[in-house]
Amino acid sequence: MDPYTRSRPVLVATMLIATMLVAGCASDPSPSPAESPGSPSEGEPSPPAEATYPERLTVNAPGSAGGGFDQTARAVQNALQEEGIVPTVEVTNEHTGAGGTIGLAQMVNTEAGSGEYLMVFSFVTVGAQNTADAPARLEEVELIARLFSESNVIVVPNDSPYKTMDDLVAAMHEDIASAAFGGGSVGGLDHLVFASIADAVDLEATQLNYTAYEGGGEVAVAILGNQLDAGTSGYAEIAGQIVAGEMRALAVTGPEPLEGVDIPTLQESGIDVSLVNWRGLAAPPDLSDEQRTALMSAVTAMHESATWRETVTANSWTDFFLTGDEFASFVADENERVRTLLEQLGLL
Repeated sequence: MDPYTRSRPVLVATMLIATMLVAGCASDPSPSPAESPGSPSEGEPSPPAEATYPERLTVNAPGSAGGGFDQTARAVQNALQEEGIVPTVEVTNEHTGAGGTIGLAQMVNTEAGSGEYLMVFSFVTVGAQNTADAPARLEEVELIARLFSESNVIVVPNDSPYKTMDDLVAAMHEDIASAAFGGGSVGGLDHLVFASIADAVDLEATQLNYTAYEGGGEVAVAILGNQLDAGTSGYAEIAGQIVAGEMRALAVTGPEPLEGVDIPTLQESGIDVSLVNWRGLAAPPDLSDEQRTALMSAVTAMHESATWRETVTANSWTDFFLTGDEFASFVADENERVRTLLEQLGLL
């Protein structure tokens, strides 16, 4: 099953390298300066140009250390450097908050024209730009690649009275406003997970007591500190605490159980909701064709590497790779879908 297929609601959810043709025709049968003995003759394609990559990159993760943006940026850094694709890659955690839209604005305002800068963003960013007066939007930047998709996991403190999703839903029916829920930015995937659950069990999503945090790291702290009755984040962000028994996992939000992980899906728990996150990379506006191609070539080479494949498997991510104009079209469609869902749930 496509990892981005869901029964309710549907959210989901190549690069073309130009080849120069060299044609030469001279009346003298001997090679001309434009046609050496090794050059292709007229009508024969020249060999493809060798891909060039940036010498260095800054990858900004516009969220807290340990969160999904940060994990993605460091996975990109490791794969690019380990495979020798880009010799120097620096990860920063700057201009955080608002689902990545603050980082987006910084990139538009200060990095325009730079072919040595990338920013991690995700489905969360699409939601955030629809629920707030976003200082910049994804339509203003270069969309380089979609990398992977990931299921969220719903967790409670280890001493919580809620053992199953049935227990949590029963508490929501008793008094939805009294239960404290938390996750990422308002309008992002985490918020939509709880809002969609409320809607699926015939409760008003607008009555949720929801607190937004900058990333999975902060959500984990809130859960461990018993500040939340239930929280949600990407599985890779809080797997360590689940395995250690510091949190109890009630359900994963995707359409299929995670391989090797004994946690039911929401649908297996009787709740007709299936949502997954995806993450990708954006670059500043005003790039030249050469800069844009170099960035996509580097990320494509990374995606094809053994290091990246091992990282995807280790984090229980699902490969979801797409680049360039096709990725831009996908994000535009996502924006329409998210906005429609937010309106249906009364969250705009």
